[in-house]
Amino acid sequence: MRIVKYPVVFDTDCISSFSWVNRLDILFNVFDGELIISAQVYDELAKMRSFKNSDFVFYNVEREVQKNKISVVTFSVNSYGGKLYLEFIAGKATGKIIGKGEASAISIARVRDGTVASNNFSDIAEYCRKNGIAFTCTDEILYTAYKNGYIDIAGGEYIRNEMKKKKRKLPECSFTEVVEKYDRIFK
Repeated sequence: MRIVKYPVVFDTDCISSFSWVNRLDILFNVFDGELIISAQVYDELAKMRSFKNSDFVFYNVEREVQKNKISVVTFSVNSYGGKLYLEFIAGKATGKIIGKGEASAISIARVRDGTVASNNFSDIAEYCRKNGIAFTCTDEILYTAYKNGYIDIAGGEYIRNEMKKKKRKLPECSFTEVVEKYDRIFK
């Protein structure tokens, strides 16, 4: 895995990828520091409560918030993080409008010198690279869980397939290919 700086700040898609398949435990295996979601991400997840077949996605995360394993962070719009967030959602920070989850995750990670966890590299990668902000994604987290011995290839394949069934934004490849890719990157 790339160098992780804590806190790890999740956008909605990344954390919900694990919640959709009831595997938030993987996050706690991979990361041993502070895990954060923004109030914006929390609110996006909370909207799922009104849907009978997806309310558990919110409640899985809420349970971990109540156990203090995941923190919900807010920021003032007058703060540096708040101003940066507003620039992102207006398209001024990167030249394109990005979602509230990604915008808040990058803003918090930049202010707190943390890592962004997002599956939407097209929105975050260039800005993060230019500004020295660490970032990761669902596949890299699964790869690390595999390298830690927490999941095996078959388990990783099953988890990724279940995430894809739930319309999570993941590359169209097998978990074996994910492992091979990251083995090349991190050798």
